[in-house]
Amino acid sequence: MSIRWKRIVGSHGSSVLAAIAAAALILWSAIPRAGADDGLPLPLDSPVRKSAPATLGEPAMPLPPVHTAVLDNGVRIFLVERHELPIATVRVLATRGAADAPPGVAFMAAHALASGTYLRSSREIDGALKMLGTTVAFDFSYEAIWANAEVLSSRVSDVLVIIADLFQHTQMPAAWLEAARPNLLLDAKRRDTSGNARFRATIAAALYPASHPYRLGLNVDASTIGSVTRDDVLTFFKTQVGPDTTVVVVAGDVELFNLEKMVRAAFGSWKGYAAPRKSVTEIFDPPSPRIVVVDLPGATQATVRVGQLGVSRFCPDREALLVLNAILGEVSGRLHRDLRETRGSTYSALSWFEMGRGPGPFLVGATVAPEKVGDVISLIMAQVRRITSEPVTPDELAYGKAVVGGSLPIKFTGLGGTVDALAKLATFERPLEDYTALSAKLAAITPEQLLRVAQRYLKPAELRAYVLAEARRVRGPLKELGMGPILVERATENLSEASVGLTAKP
Repeated sequence: MSIRWKRIVGSHGSSVLAAIAAAALILWSAIPRAGADDGLPLPLDSPVRKSAPATLGEPAMPLPPVHTAVLDNGVRIFLVERHELPIATVRVLATRGAADAPPGVAFMAAHALASGTYLRSSREIDGALKMLGTTVAFDFSYEAIWANAEVLSSRVSDVLVIIADLFQHTQMPAAWLEAARPNLLLDAKRRDTSGNARFRATIAAALYPASHPYRLGLNVDASTIGSVTRDDVLTFFKTQVGPDTTVVVVAGDVELFNLEKMVRAAFGSWKGYAAPRKSVTEIFDPPSPRIVVVDLPGATQATVRVGQLGVSRFCPDREALLVLNAILGEVSGRLHRDLRETRGSTYSALSWFEMGRGPGPFLVGATVAPEKVGDVISLIMAQVRRITSEPVTPDELAYGKAVVGGSLPIKFTGLGGTVDALAKLATFERPLEDYTALSAKLAAITPEQLLRVAQRYLKPAELRAYVLAEARRVRGPLKELGMGPILVERATENLSEASVGLTAKP
């Protein structure tokens, strides 16, 4: 192609290029341009500029069919068939995680899945997966541990056999554990390179009593990694990982009938039941508002969090709260417009609910210059009070519904996103209606309902402010807020030795 083009230019250079230019000019002049019949740019005061272009309507993207099945022993199956390419994404998860074990055990258990079984050493597992053209990634959350793989659909059965062996027969040899500890510590540090884990520990200590699983957080340190034993991990697998807590989630070029056979061959002989779960609902009434500073010497900016205890994934007003949160704290929400566009106080201001099996925090976050910390906290609290005292506008309601409803189809555009969305349903044992009925639930939400929901769940009087910054630079602006004592804690390297200065009620 390139040689032929060189010949054309070389032999007829100017005439060919002139013809191309003339054709392009004719095509350009034929393209209709609103209000620009003379071909000139629209004037700045043109009426056309004052009206939005016509929309194409709500994009139609129905969610893909979700197939489900349950084996006799309790193993659940979720499948979305996608036959465009001969590939599949596979996730096998146990619906037990950090909230169901002592500190660090779920973290170690997720890594132990690669340590070897009765049948295969860790080296043999790695070699077998490479021969199948894949690798398996392991991870954990408060609610689950899991193994994830992307593989050719013709090899899904072989991958499931290996993962089933890991879930049922993980041994974590003592020699492997001791050799792995230094790397696991590096992995734990990688999860927090900016002090945010230590900051989060301070927030959790203010919201949860000492015995609550969410107070401990997902981040681990040298103390927790060093204290976890092989027996701790094997006990976790024995008591928390069983067929009744195991879910196989697949998206890709696999048919349900065949997948059932594969899962039955890999997991069907597994027997037993997991132990009862630890409660995550016991919460104490939060104390009066105050400010906590986590001192980070040398920090040039301040990370601000204003928050309170939120709700669980099972909250009956979950959809309304998501819409409310979009109006308050999404990219074009009230906080963003006020703090960034109007005042220029921060690059971004967002709010979010962390909804787990138990109530997670509701937080508003921003990164600001130290001298603006007091003003930003005051404005955040004012916006929370406002949304609990007056109905949102029709335009804001439409925006909130569009944000929440529009984000759902995106979850299912790829195989990985599809598996992740279904795994969340499985983890919290939620029905498919959480997705399939979302549009109808959103359509029924009114400004009056959002106001009632805001007043029920958002408590401006209970908001607490947390700041990660160099303490000496923010103490003055924070003192001017008049929110009571300012507690200053140091950003320690070892969270188990950190005194957050907030004593939870027993």
